[in-house]
Amino acid sequence: MKKDSTNEIGMGGGIIGGVFTLFLAVTMALAMLVFAVLSLLAGVLTMLSLLAWNDDLEVFGYTIDRDGARLFIGRGVIGMIALPGFIAFCGLLYGFSMPEGWPALMLIGYVLGSAGIEVFLHCTGGSSTPLVYQDHYANVLPPPASPPPVHQQALLPAPRGEPFRYASWDDEEARQ
Repeated sequence: MKKDSTNEIGMGGGIIGGVFTLFLAVTMALAMLVFAVLSLLAGVLTMLSLLAWNDDLEVFGYTIDRDGARLFIGRGVIGMIALPGFIAFCGLLYGFSMPEGWPALMLIGYVLGSAGIEVFLHCTGGSSTPLVYQDHYANVLPPPASPPPVHQQALLPAPRGEPFRYASWDDEEARQ
């Protein structure tokens, strides 16, 4: 009796496809959960940053300084402009139609630009203050050494006899 292996191959492909689809569904659900948490974080931190725009603000023992607040909102605005701009550029470059959800893209850009970068900097140990205010190169070069003390030169002995005279062109004729 001959075995039909077509059914077995089809079932194997169906199982692999089902597992892959389940993996994609779980990944998408986790991505939506992470985005929801980042959106909430970005909203709260944006409100606190607006309160700390002119003066430092202390909340639960943490201090939000003016520069940090301005950087947080500035990164969000840059992300809000950059993400839809990048998608529009790719649409023109590759010829696909532009998505209709521009407000959603702007929200995603703001969240990724503000809270996303802040979480990334926190996880990598980076600083959210601008590099202009940090003196990273202070310890790179050793401090300048003080100039060596000026030693007094030893006085030359007084000249003996006739003082020194430079030779002239007719010096040989004068000797003869």
